[in-house]
Amino acid sequence: MDLTELMIFMNIMLIITHGKRCYVQVINSLSVYLGAGTPPTPRHSHSAVVYEDSMYVFGGYDGHYRNDFYRFNFVTNSWSQINLKPNGNGVWPKSRYRTSTTVYKDMMFLFGGHDGARQLNDFYCFNFSKHQHYLKVIISY
Repeated sequence: MDLTELMIFMNIMLIITHGKRCYVQVINSLSVYLGAGTPPTPRHSHSAVVYEDSMYVFGGYDGHYRNDFYRFNFVTNSWSQINLKPNGNGVWPKSRYRTSTTVYKDMMFLFGGHDGARQLNDFYCFNFSKHQHYLKVIISY
């Protein structure tokens, strides 16, 4: 199925405050552009960050635990899957959901999550410039 635009009908109430004044606006429909390319499968409990002109989506759960990595470029309105190059030790984040990510400088840091059987306590970073994942630390108790 090649969807480029999806119309979602719902009631959304926006409450905007400005000083002591409060404005309420109700939106009955919202148009969402899905973009070109191949997006990730529908999923939940993934992690997403924004770096420069793109949003990056890692992992999540779609009936299977995932460790795939996608980029949505806001300028070209297109999706692409990032095929990661592991570092020299062959380190790659395992499939997971409910992980936490953040961006600092040109790196995305990924911590923990759940693999369907247990809580994960590992810590990775992804270098946007080199397209490489690095294992930083495995935290143990």
